[in-house]
Order: sequence, then structure tokens, then C-alpha cells
Amino acid sequence: MNRVNWEKCDTLKYQRILNEKFNSLDIASGTLDEQFQNVADILKTSAEESSDEVKKRRVQKLKPWPMNLRSLCHDSKQAYIIFKQDGVKNVKLTTYGHQIVKRNLQNILTLQNSVDTGMQYATLDEVTATIGKMKNGKSPDELNLMSEHLKCGGQIVPIILKALFDRVLQGRDFSGIITPIHKSHGKPLHDLNSYRRITVCSIKGKVFKTIHMSKISPDLDRLQNKLQRGFTKRVSPTNAALLFTEALADAKDRKKKIL
Repeated sequence: MNRVNWEKCDTLKYQRILNEKFNSLDIASGTLDEQFQNVADILKTSAEESSDEVKKRRVQKLKPWPMNLRSLCHDSKQAYIIFKQDGVKNVKLTTYGHQIVKRNLQNILTLQNSVDTGMQYATLDEVTATIGKMKNGKSPDELNLMSEHLKCGGQIVPIILKALFDRVLQGRDFSGIITPIHKSHGKPLHDLNSYRRITVCSIKGKVFKTIHMSKISPDLDRLQNKLQRGFTKRVSPTNAALLFTEALADAKDRKKKIL
């Protein structure tokens, strides 16, 4: 997979080529998947035409592995095969835990389906500001697009993305590349819970979901369970761990169950 060297890319030429190609593109015709692919192809080919050279990844030829490393690699591959075949296993929760999860999911679904606070049309300023906040040098997505493809594209890119996002509201989700990473620390390779799922999201999906989350995050913070600590701003899971540890110690001294 080749990656554009953006330091040696003629940005003005890139923007000029994008303007020519996007002006001849009928964004409202065809299926949404076709238009996403067309936009991705235009971004990639325009960047390659505007770059003096394409930076190729150097792949070092691996030396023969010793038997212990070969065995570990084989075990890892077999665990990954099981991971793909079995899918995600259900997490065992207490009855109280099931009630909390069910209530939180219902709150989120209610918010998502709400007419007032559900999916809203993104403004051009929101799309432009979100693109500007994206970080450079991140891994390309499944269409081989990077944030630089959007950030260096000029004013035409937010216009095209907004037109696509308006069609997304009719019903579509974004895909990504999932890589299971073993958590180590002696966790069994055959257990799916021993893997952390790292996802490289679509670049266009990142822009859309960032805008959408900015609209609904105040309501999500209000509706989510007060005990939620992970992925919550201004709240540290460490504080919750301290309280939980103290609760366990107190329950042990009293010889009572916590729940």
C-alpha cells in the first residue's frame, strides 16, 4: 500500500484537480455507497497526481524465527481464527447489571430516535471546523484515505462531505478495520475476552460522527448512569476503583454481599 508524501505534495494543484473533478460529479445520483467510493477515488487519484513522489513503505525481510517464536505465532493465528468464527461472546452480568445496561441502552435508543435531538443535518461550518481539528499522520482507513486528504483539499471538500452526510441521514452506517490485540498478562489466547478490539474508522465516518456526537453529547451525559466512569469527560475511573475497593473491603468485614 502506497502512502502520499504530503510534505512534497503541491497543495494548490491538489485543490485545483479536486475542484475540476468534483464539479463534474453529480453527488445526488447513484447509490450512496457508489458515491462514497467515487469521492474516495477522486481524493486518492488527485493526491497522487499532485505529489512529486509516492512514499513507499519499506518492508524488511524477516529472518527465520526460532521454534519458540514460531509456536507463539501459530497459537496467535489460531486464536484469531477462533475469534473471527465465534464472534463476540455475551458478557456475564448480574441481574442488577443487566438492568443498568438495559436502561442505558433504552435511554440512548430513545435519544437517537427522538425527532428533536436525533440525527440532524450538519452545517457547512460544522464540517469545516471538524476537518480542521483532525490530527495528521494517522493510519489510513479501509479506502486508503488519511485526514490530510480532507484537510488539504480546500473549500470544495466540506461542501462534498456535507452533501454526502445529508444522504447518510436516510440510513447508513460507517465501517472500519478491526484488529484484535491480545491483552497479555497471562490471559488465555482462546478466550475472546482476552483481546482488545482496535478499530481504524473511516475518515469520512470520523467527521460525521464527531459532528453528531457534539449534538447529542449533552443529552447522553444527562441520561447515562451516574456510576458510569469510562469514556466520560472530567471523570476518572481511578476514583471509582477506590470506592469499589473500599466497598468490597467493607462488605467482606460485614460478611455481606455488595449487591
